[in-house]
Amino acid sequence: MRRDVLVLGVVLLVVWAMVYVNRVHLRAAQSKNVTVLQAKPAEPESDPVVSSPGPMAAPAGLRNTIVRAPTSVYARYEAATDVFPLAQELRERAEHGDADAVGPLDRIRSECFLFMVSPATRADASYLPRLWEKVDPSSTGPIEAALARRTARCQRFTRADLVEHDQQMALLRSAAAKGDPQALARFMSMDLEHVPDATLVADVNDVVASGDPEAINDLASVMSQRTEGRQQLFDLPSGSERSSWAWVSAACQLGLDCGPNGQVLQDACLSGSCYPSVDALIRDAILPPREYRQMLKDEQKILARIGH
Repeated sequence: MRRDVLVLGVVLLVVWAMVYVNRVHLRAAQSKNVTVLQAKPAEPESDPVVSSPGPMAAPAGLRNTIVRAPTSVYARYEAATDVFPLAQELRERAEHGDADAVGPLDRIRSECFLFMVSPATRADASYLPRLWEKVDPSSTGPIEAALARRTARCQRFTRADLVEHDQQMALLRSAAAKGDPQALARFMSMDLEHVPDATLVADVNDVVASGDPEAINDLASVMSQRTEGRQQLFDLPSGSERSSWAWVSAACQLGLDCGPNGQVLQDACLSGSCYPSVDALIRDAILPPREYRQMLKDEQKILARIGH
C-alpha cells in the first residue's frame, strides 16, 4: 500500500515538468499511508543477492558509486542553493544556439515548474499539508528540510519564466539534432507516443552510446511502463517499473548525484520517503526483493552496453 503511494509520488515529482508540456499530472492516492524511513517487510527469498561492482568505494551505507565526473553545468546545478542565476545564463546560451545548455535548462524548469505556475507553491501551501496526514509526525523533519531546499532553489521563478510547449519542444529538437544526448532523451520522453519504432530504437542507442549520466537517467522515463508493448524493440531493459529504476541506478553508477541532496532522493523525500541512497530507496520502498535483485542484473546489462 505504502509502496504504491511512493511510486506515484516519485513519478509525480521527478517527471512533473518534463511532462508538463503534455499536461500530464499524476497524483498519489489519498487513501493510502506513507511512512518515512520505514522499510517494507522483507519477503522470504532464497536467491543470492547480486552486488554491483565498481572501481571506487562507495560511501558508508551506499551501493551507488560515482565513476565518472558529472559535467560542470550539472555540478553547478546540483550544488546551487538558488538555481535562478544558472537558469538565466543557460537561457541566454540556448537562445544563441548552444545545444549543451538546453538539457540542463529544461531540467531546471522541470524542478521549479510549480514555482512558475503559482506563487502559492512557496512554503508548504501546495501539497505538503495533505502529506502530513500520511506520515509519522516525528518523521516530518527530513521532508521539511527537502522542501526548504527546493523553495530556496526555485522561489525566484515566476509565471514570466514559463515556456510554451511548442517553443520548448523546438529547443529540445534543435539541440538533439546537434547531438546533445540530454536534449534527445528529454525530447523522446515528452513525445514518446509519437516516436516511430525505428526512430525510438536509434535514439535510445544514441543516448546509451553517449554514456552521459544525466541523459541515461532521463531514459528511465522512456524505458519504463510507457514502453510496455514495445519491449521487443530493445535488447536492453524496458517496459516496466523495474526497468525504469534500473536506468536510474545505472545513471548513479555513471556519476549522477544520487546522494541525499540529489534530485532523485529529494523528489522521493518530498513524496514522503527519505532515504540515504537511491539503492536503499529502490530496495526498501519500491521493488520487492526478487524484483530488486533482477533490477541489479538489468542495471549491469545497461552498464555493460555503455562499456562500464
